[in-house]
Amino acid sequence: SYFETCSCELMCPCNLSFDHGATYDYCRATLVFDVREGEIEGTDVRGRKLAVIVDSPKVMTEGNWRLGVFIDEDATDEQMEKLTGVFGGQMGGPMEGWAPLVG
Repeated sequence: SYFETCSCELMCPCNLSFDHGATYDYCRATLVFDVREGEIEGTDVRGRKLAVIVDSPKVMTEGNWRLGVFIDEDATDEQMEKLTGVFGGQMGGPMEGWAPLVG
């Protein structure tokens, strides 16, 4: 399950394109995930919950994002390492597109 919210007014323009400017001079987004099942390179990550916090300039494609990943306290060190790799964009998948934008 996934939930997202951001600092823009009514609707996040970034959902259409990262080239659209945010409502303000920055974008602060929070993405929360509840992993029901799955594994990453053989590590079971089922039941883990995490939040990804993004702080970016008005136009996200300008890069220089700050990114934070918070993982629930019940995660093992191995689960934390794998989940941070995926949600930080270093291990491929949808988040890989973010990696070059993080400052």
